[in-house]
Amino acid sequence: MLRFLTKIKNFLINKSHILVIFVLISYTLLGPLNVNLPIFGALKPYHIALPLASIIFSLIIISSFRSMYRNLPMLVIKFCGLYLIFLIVITISAFRGFDLGKSYSLWRNYAANLLLVILVALTIRHETQITAVLYVLIGVTTVGAILGGLQAAFSPKISIAYFFLGESWFMEHGSAPVGYAHMPYKFGNDMLVGFLPALALLLGHGLSTHRLNHVRFLVLLLIVAVIFGGLFLSLGLTSLMGSAIGAIYIAYKLDVFKNLFKKKFFAFFLFLISSVGLMFSREIIAWFINTYTAYQGIIARWHLALASIHMLQTSPFWGVGLGNFSVFAREYFLKISFENPEYFLKVLGGTIATAPHNIFLEILTENGIIGLILYLSIWWYAFYVCSLSDTIKSEISDLRVVGIGLKGALIGYMIDALFHNYTFDNHLWLIIGLCLAVGNLSLRLNE
Repeated sequence: MLRFLTKIKNFLINKSHILVIFVLISYTLLGPLNVNLPIFGALKPYHIALPLASIIFSLIIISSFRSMYRNLPMLVIKFCGLYLIFLIVITISAFRGFDLGKSYSLWRNYAANLLLVILVALTIRHETQITAVLYVLIGVTTVGAILGGLQAAFSPKISIAYFFLGESWFMEHGSAPVGYAHMPYKFGNDMLVGFLPALALLLGHGLSTHRLNHVRFLVLLLIVAVIFGGLFLSLGLTSLMGSAIGAIYIAYKLDVFKNLFKKKFFAFFLFLISSVGLMFSREIIAWFINTYTAYQGIIARWHLALASIHMLQTSPFWGVGLGNFSVFAREYFLKISFENPEYFLKVLGGTIATAPHNIFLEILTENGIIGLILYLSIWWYAFYVCSLSDTIKSEISDLRVVGIGLKGALIGYMIDALFHNYTFDNHLWLIIGLCLAVGNLSLRLNE
């Protein structure tokens, strides 16, 4: 037994990024499950796997906390300091709100986000490890795109959740899966997180002249086309828009426009366009157009924005309380329903949304101007740290390409975040953790 534990310890010391992959897989494949625990409430496998991986990391990977403190990268220290200030602000906001139970559940998720970023940033110590995690993310995204495409084209029952949990789960949750764990067709931001790094790797290897690998290029080409198909079928116009802007940034940073008419890149764009035409029927395209030409969703989001501004006036600096948007939105929407009940019922659907469908408006409304400034600072810091990879001169390093792909994902995600409220999407914080890892590795290579 002792020999077995020693082997595991040595394995994890050399391949500590396996812990990150363990957390990633637990979220993507087991997400629909949950366990009800006293005090902690309902926990998903991700919530359980993350502390478990962190404990293993602390006991096995770190020889002593003193050595960890000495070797702790300054970039991670600065990020933790910034994030802890943000946690203090949202804690103050939580106690100012009315629904402390809701505030606690959200605060717990914010704390888990920090734990995930630290785990990723400290366990990834080599370039091969960061590419391994990235390829696992791309692989899971590809599987999700395939299942999501089948689900959208043929049957809502084609999902990992249905395969594992059966008809009873499907009857309980309906035909619209929520979250990456369910291999969705309605949540394109999950496809975006894997699509943009895959695109960067494809274009980076396509431009590379020092070690061309045609098989790798063709595999990446197929992966990019499949994930793009998943994005198209996700019905997420904002995700497509974010992906397009992120792709333009990646193409600009990799000088693709200068090489656009080279044979390989011409073939790439021709293949991408033709694959979209072959993969999707006219019926699906018509469904896509008819679903999103309705103006009801736009008007509903506009009223959510107005409700957010209305709430912000009551407490501009600290907000109305963490997770308390729905409490104060009720007053605003009930006012609309009394003044014009027909408009409220027919146009807005007669429902009171629990979030404003905009991450930044949600943070602003619930945590005030101070909370929003700190939250935007977290995004900016991740982007800045990842930009350190732009200075890498080495011809044999893929780190610059990986950094560009991660920054493209951040840009695309930020665009999508203007229209949705995926504040606790774990893949966003995985990307931020990878950005810190890229920054740490870039500083080492430049030294």
